[in-house]
Amino acid sequence: MEQIIPKFYSYHKELLATIHKILNVKSFALYGGAAADLIIDPNASVNDYDIAIENMSSETIGGVKKQLVEAGYEITAERSYCIYNDIPVSLIYANNQDWSFDIGFLDDVSIVGQFNLESLYWRFPELDCVDKFEAIQGVLDKDLHLIRSIENENPFMLVSRYIRLAAKYNIPISKDIIRSLIIRIERWKAPNKFHGIEAQAALVSSIFKSIFMSVDRVLFIDSLAKTGLLNSVFPEIEHLATNISLLSIENKNRIMNASSKNELIKKIESFLDGHEKVAFLQRLQLLKLRQWES
Repeated sequence: MEQIIPKFYSYHKELLATIHKILNVKSFALYGGAAADLIIDPNASVNDYDIAIENMSSETIGGVKKQLVEAGYEITAERSYCIYNDIPVSLIYANNQDWSFDIGFLDDVSIVGQFNLESLYWRFPELDCVDKFEAIQGVLDKDLHLIRSIENENPFMLVSRYIRLAAKYNIPISKDIIRSLIIRIERWKAPNKFHGIEAQAALVSSIFKSIFMSVDRVLFIDSLAKTGLLNSVFPEIEHLATNISLLSIENKNRIMNASSKNELIKKIESFLDGHEKVAFLQRLQLLKLRQWES
């Protein structure tokens, strides 16, 4: 049963109306971090919006792209991928100087989110907010958990989402969740490139993004190491991460003061030498598969 959030004020409705004017589609959903953050705090600073549109026709996708360009947005990337292993999604990225859109076209917008904190979404034209898995309460209680069976999802993708949500909302990483996913990763047989090397690239990217957005980057790196995740999927920095607490205050500050994900990567690289640095740089080659992030 849908749980409709009662505290959906005029500001939220006005934002949906503004997005509708830009996209000019009959219906859409706003989900992701912005949807939850703006319910908790309507004054939150948000400029990145995740949109789901329940129509995958080339006519609809082309129409939305045309609307975005006419509204002054640049289409920066397009790609196709799958959620829950086999549900196709077409995605376009667009931005102008003020806002960024990640727009997914799929058959059912209500299935967004593998974890409770990312399952909330706003609806247009209904002008309401659906919180079926109590995402808002989860944020307040720092409760992050799966809402769907892990048997139906790529474990690399699940870990990617989990650590980013944990970092964003400053939630302690669950060793039990991570270790159950590590077991799945070790047994994973990718049916194609998307679920194989591209999923690995997504996880490498998410590790750096999560470290960058975390409240205490040094502590977060230490937490990742203690779960065994880095030893399993990113052994090139596992030794550094395991001994992160031994770094000098100056070097810890270098990590904390990095102003971008790419600068953070450079800082971590500077702590490595010899074969560790060579292996680290080789692992980073995976990020070339994610050109839209650069």
